[in-house]
Amino acid sequence: MSEFIQINGYNITPGADLTNADLHDANLEGVNLTGANLTGANLTGANLQRSILYTANLTNANFTGANLTRANLRGERTILTGANFTNATLVQINFRNSDLNGVNFENANLTNGILNGANMVGANFRGANLTGIQMGRATTQGMRQEDLEGATLPENFNIELVRPVIERIVNQRPDDFVPRGDTLLHEAPAFEIHNYFKSLNIPAITAILDEYISSHSDNPNIAGESGNEFQPLVNFIKNSNLFPENEKTNYIDKLNTIYNMIIHSNPFSKEIFNKSLQFVFKQDDDFIDQYIRIFQDECLKAHRGGTPSCVPGMIERILTAIGSIADNICIINSDKCTPVMKQLQKLFNINLNDILKEWSEIYFEGGPNHQELLNLSAEQRKQHLIDFIKNKYNNAITQTIQNRINEEIEAYEKMGVFQNLQFGGRRKKRTKKNRKHPNKTKKNRKNKKTKKSSKRKSKRKVKK
Repeated sequence: MSEFIQINGYNITPGADLTNADLHDANLEGVNLTGANLTGANLTGANLQRSILYTANLTNANFTGANLTRANLRGERTILTGANFTNATLVQINFRNSDLNGVNFENANLTNGILNGANMVGANFRGANLTGIQMGRATTQGMRQEDLEGATLPENFNIELVRPVIERIVNQRPDDFVPRGDTLLHEAPAFEIHNYFKSLNIPAITAILDEYISSHSDNPNIAGESGNEFQPLVNFIKNSNLFPENEKTNYIDKLNTIYNMIIHSNPFSKEIFNKSLQFVFKQDDDFIDQYIRIFQDECLKAHRGGTPSCVPGMIERILTAIGSIADNICIINSDKCTPVMKQLQKLFNINLNDILKEWSEIYFEGGPNHQELLNLSAEQRKQHLIDFIKNKYNNAITQTIQNRINEEIEAYEKMGVFQNLQFGGRRKKRTKKNRKHPNKTKKNRKNKKTKKSSKRKSKRKVKK
């Protein structure tokens, strides 16, 4: 959307205060409500297809019967406590890394939804359709069976087999991340940014940015012209219709706060400033708008308590915010998912569980290339998956991610994935021989012989 719209007297714009707003049956398709406050809002029957609700506050919001197909509600900072999605259409919705505790999904359709890394414990999925959902690294241990009563579950869904950890994007877990009951011993988002940033192939990412900037040299190099690297962002807020007039000063003050905190940082940050902002300002207004809002929010609300990130974390977010938007675009709006956005999405967002799912759909039973794996040993199948990942992600695989891949491969090996070409440890199908004599175990045969022997003895006694 190029300008905010007004419905029932409410400004529908990123960061808008829509507390207790009545937006039932409203047409909000494709709206950008990043960071908006929708606490207690009535959105029953509303059309929110392809909407962006990243970092929005949806506490006790009512989405009963609403259509949120391909909407983006991902991330720990999207607040969903008490949200009601009863009978809602949530096909291909993005709840990646979201905390779904206390959310009501009764009879909702979440077909092919993205729940990777989400906390599913405490959510009500009664009667919900979870067919085809992605739930790699989702937290499920502790879910109650009654919360899944009548739900259509994805194939191989097994609460006990899914690991009980909440991790982001590249599934990096800080060394000091220690789950204890329902409490985390530190505020994970603030710590994870450093591990995430270290896992990225920064030279490969900056090379893509450089190539894009040079190939679009008709656009002026606006980043850093004024001596204040953030001045172009300030100017955009001042001149854009995407920011309501009464909120512009607040956004500008936030940018200046961040800038003053990081201005004295090392020269590497200056390079990050320039490359990132040059790239950002060669995108459309929606991209720039999302960049400002996501960057500000992640810098100033890095901790779960809403306190700012440390200075190194702010510098890292100058670059990683680009990856967040590329991921948003390619998930929600395929028309805007250009080759460069696909490249950036791949470099910023490696999801090993999604890769395994793709590999299994091609090479497991029923897949087009199933025969290829049947002719290999378990060890060769393991190497086949490693090569598949390398071919798919190539220069995105740093040593940190390679270590993570090795851990995952080892876990799959212990589960018997390469031996049995299946998940969940299902029993092998009976052979033709077994089907003919299903009860012919050694014990049964022995019992039958005993019975026959006793019959013969009784006959002899009768004759005598």
